[in-house]
Amino acid sequence: MAILVRFTVAKIAPKVTALMPSAFERILEESKIDISSGIYCPMAGFGGIIVGAKAYYKKHKINAEVEAYDINENLCNYYGWIKRDVLAQKIQTDKIVFVCPPFGANTERWPGTPNNMYYDFHDWVKLIKEYVIAPNYIFVGPELKNNNRYKSGIKPSGLFAKKYGIQWYPEYSN
Repeated sequence: MAILVRFTVAKIAPKVTALMPSAFERILEESKIDISSGIYCPMAGFGGIIVGAKAYYKKHKINAEVEAYDINENLCNYYGWIKRDVLAQKIQTDKIVFVCPPFGANTERWPGTPNNMYYDFHDWVKLIKEYVIAPNYIFVGPELKNNNRYKSGIKPSGLFAKKYGIQWYPEYSN
């Protein structure tokens, strides 16, 4: 089973929205949000945010904690995240929430994730802000064509970063 999970993760992970450290740093520079208090990642997934945060902290000689959680037991077992359902209880943290919630109910279906955990990206934003109280948030989601952010009526329907891209949503920060 462990070999199968590793194979599946290795096969899929390069294609998904897991952030490269360079993308993480670009988003941080654009957001101008100070993450020196630490990162709280309620949906660690394949760990791109965690890898990016640790690389950023090392590069900038910042000593801060990165908390990583996920509901998917397979990902938790493989990457070492703490298993936690983000909607199970309200959490208050002094860290910055940095998260890439699933893009939508029809895009990200991973073995090990409960079927009742699939919402639209924008619904996830509302839910995370309700259940994780933090000083600030950085939400990474699907990049819309021409960055019109729904103004053109184009709605994101994809998961893979190479096809759809990713962007952070400044309107969801505090």
